[in-house]
Amino acid sequence: MRRDTGEKMEIACTELAIMVPKLLDMIHFSLFDKADALYREHRLVLENWDKVVPALDARNVVIIPFCGAENCEKQIKKSTESKEVELGPDGKALPSMGMKSLCIPSEQPKPLAEGTKCLNPACESPASFWTMFGRSY
Repeated sequence: MRRDTGEKMEIACTELAIMVPKLLDMIHFSLFDKADALYREHRLVLENWDKVVPALDARNVVIIPFCGAENCEKQIKKSTESKEVELGPDGKALPSMGMKSLCIPSEQPKPLAEGTKCLNPACESPASFWTMFGRSY
């Protein structure tokens, strides 16, 4: 029985050496495609600051224009701390962390338009690149 699809099958002992590697490849690609689709579904390219916190609260990662300055990232982290209190299994409040940069995607969503500013409303610097941000949970 495949754990990724629940499909049951029988394989003759004489075919094990051929079928098991093929089956493992199919399972690998099935799991990868499922994970990739879920990842793409929860990765949002945003150019409007007002949409950032709701996207984070919905457990998405965001890709935004960013200047790359360390002090700007610190300000972004502080300004995006969750206002909702989520309880853990023990009934205690979980940390409400702000977003932090995760990476500069090697595949940028699109070229930054001339004069694009860093999306942080408190920053006046030009954006240097699109950067992926997210919260740790």
